[in-house]
Amino acid sequence: MDENPNAIRAREDAKDANTAARTAGQSAMLINGGAATAILAFISKDGGVGQAIMNTAAICLGIYALGVCCGAFALVTLGYAIDWLSFSWEKDALENSYAKSTRWAKISNATCIVALICFLSASGWLAIELYHSP
Repeated sequence: MDENPNAIRAREDAKDANTAARTAGQSAMLINGGAATAILAFISKDGGVGQAIMNTAAICLGIYALGVCCGAFALVTLGYAIDWLSFSWEKDALENSYAKSTRWAKISNATCIVALICFLSASGWLAIELYHSP
């Protein structure tokens, strides 16, 4: 018996979307984690840094940590979105499986964007503080 062509296409689309979105979530975690590592290396240098830089660095580390968590959460919610999307083409699909998939995908996208905003805001804040330091 031949499988529904729409189901085959949906499965392939889901695989491609999964790959692309996972890469985005992993990138969000990587840039925030890498930035946090760079800050730790910077503040631990021999000459030390001023108290204002140290305070800003501590806050930025927290923001980067939030970015890593958001990237991880984006990956989890992506899994839910893909699961619900795969149900939408089954014969015995739940009526609202596509709607649930869309909702989880929006949450995943939003948390990935928040992770990028964390990176940009913490990096910008630290850069401004470094620029104005003596």
